[in-house]
Amino acid sequence: MEKICVYTCITGNYDDLKEVKIKENNIDYICFTNNKELTSNSWKIIYIEDNSLDNHYLSRKIKMLGHPYIDKNYNLSIWIDASIIFKKSVNEFLNQYFDYQNDLLAACKHNARNSIKEEAQECIRLVKDKKEIIEKQLELYETEKFPDNLGLLEMTLIVKRHNNELVKKTMKLWFDMISKYSKRDQLSFMYCLYKTKLPFKEIPLNIWDNEYIEFSYHNKNKFDY
Repeated sequence: MEKICVYTCITGNYDDLKEVKIKENNIDYICFTNNKELTSNSWKIIYIEDNSLDNHYLSRKIKMLGHPYIDKNYNLSIWIDASIIFKKSVNEFLNQYFDYQNDLLAACKHNARNSIKEEAQECIRLVKDKKEIIEKQLELYETEKFPDNLGLLEMTLIVKRHNNELVKKTMKLWFDMISKYSKRDQLSFMYCLYKTKLPFKEIPLNIWDNEYIEFSYHNKNKFDY
């Protein structure tokens, strides 16, 4: 049987931790946090710290690079932003949308846009990051002749074989990209898949409105939604 974990990361007071709605014997829930006051009845809490990173980048580090505890104890992981929680069986979700034998990574199709350039224009319009750094990133893609026709994925939920070497290579490149360019992770993920040639599964669900996922706003603001 697959050893599976659902994991998230809460840094500072950006989110509340939503309690697990459906417990399944083969699914563990893990929350990484630097908030020593965070508690839960249904999640395993693992404290993290990295003085070289602020709260945003510490959370992204866990999202992208995972954690040794996950690498050691599980062979399949599901990242979820703390703004969402499964409201139906995780096993049922995986059985429907993930091929255990062949898939390495899966995420939901973006419900509004189809390319990094479209997402970049929206990020500039809504001032989600500095215009200059987004434009610099787009210039890199143009220089490298990145074919921005691969579609766009929502990075709110990511199913992955985290110990696979190609997956690890892609995740490291992703973290390197948001450290060097825009902090908006959707502006670099498809590029990283293209560079490493990691095959991916596009889950045909609207992440914000489907039968498996329940969504609520971040504590900090409703800006991203």
